[in-house]
Amino acid sequence: MLTLTFGFGAMVILWHLDKLSEVQIRTMAVNNAKLYSQTLLEFRHLYTSEVVLPAINSGLEASHEYRSKKNAIPLPITLNQLLNKRLKKNNSGLSSQFYSPSPFPWREESGGLIDKFAHRAWEALQNNPSSAYYTFEELDGQVTLRYASADIMKNGCINCHNNHPQSPKSDWKAGDIAGVLEINSRIESSISLANNMLKDTFLLLTGLLLGALVGIGFVIKKFRTHSSKSNAIAKETSISNARLAQEMKIRQLAEENLVKLTYTDALTDIANRRKFNEKINKEWERALRSHSPLSVIMLDIDYFKDYNDNYGHQTGDNALIMVAQILKQSHLRSSDLVARYGGEEFVILLPDTDLIGALQVAETVRSKIEQSEIIHDYSKVANVITVSAGVSTMVPTPSDDMNALVKYADQSLYAAKESGRNCVK
Repeated sequence: MLTLTFGFGAMVILWHLDKLSEVQIRTMAVNNAKLYSQTLLEFRHLYTSEVVLPAINSGLEASHEYRSKKNAIPLPITLNQLLNKRLKKNNSGLSSQFYSPSPFPWREESGGLIDKFAHRAWEALQNNPSSAYYTFEELDGQVTLRYASADIMKNGCINCHNNHPQSPKSDWKAGDIAGVLEINSRIESSISLANNMLKDTFLLLTGLLLGALVGIGFVIKKFRTHSSKSNAIAKETSISNARLAQEMKIRQLAEENLVKLTYTDALTDIANRRKFNEKINKEWERALRSHSPLSVIMLDIDYFKDYNDNYGHQTGDNALIMVAQILKQSHLRSSDLVARYGGEEFVILLPDTDLIGALQVAETVRSKIEQSEIIHDYSKVANVITVSAGVSTMVPTPSDDMNALVKYADQSLYAAKESGRNCVK
């Protein structure tokens, strides 16, 4: 299985390298053809402006028959043809040619649109002269890049082309596409080189994989020799890990229970005063940063001492538990906090709540407790348990004291008691 897997992996790697090399070869060929095309066009225009035009102004003639004429120099296109012949002679793998639908008479056989590629290139460059047109095809038995770019008519060339007695077209303007420059670049040698490199890579991979298989076989043999001992160690380790996980779970539960006991009132199972003090500190700092209101509601069960004295402390504890549950189930937000403040006194912390909202919450809670109809025959305001509530709200500033917020709620609670109880102030 390992041999098959490694063999398949080697084939995939070689296939991927083959594709990468092919893409690289073609990309380099296109880039080289582009550079060569730009160089030829630039050379031709430079030769026209710096040699041909001054020579003509000095009385010389530019002609494709410059060898047979006195005081004549080659035309730009003629000089490019000479360069192309020299490159072909040196077997450089590069060649070039200029052609157009309107060649000069002496170039009709080689300078026109002589094949399908030439026609396609001319049509493509007419539509988008700034982008080259190219294909890879087989020429003379070798894979060759045919790269065509537009030859744009320059100002320095217009006079000659329009006024030459043998010019097939005499209405040229600057910017017209005068013709097509085709660069032919053979890539067969590059492909052969890449194939040889792939063969060497295959041999190297084969050797490495064989070595790896021998090494793996040795390791497997050693592993089998010590497998029984390893299994025993693994089993012991597994048991130890299970014990450790169990101990960690027990410790985590213990820590969670400890935290719950630290911040939970043992009787009512709601937050205790310590939790309230920690929460109000955090919310005060947050309100100070966000300039938002923070509200506190202090609640006290009316005539709870009389309730305890007449019904007993156990019944009193049950009443405290019922009131705490009503407070918890009053549809408060997750950011709000209900806590037992001490004795029969409870507190509600309301972050991001203004005075109107806090008064609404306090009145809702007061009404729900009264409507729960927990019998209290010894109350002086009703025959059921009721609460008095004091509300305070502040938008903290750096100069304010957080304790003042609780103090004002306590003062409001005192005012509610003075006003006859079972009300909100």
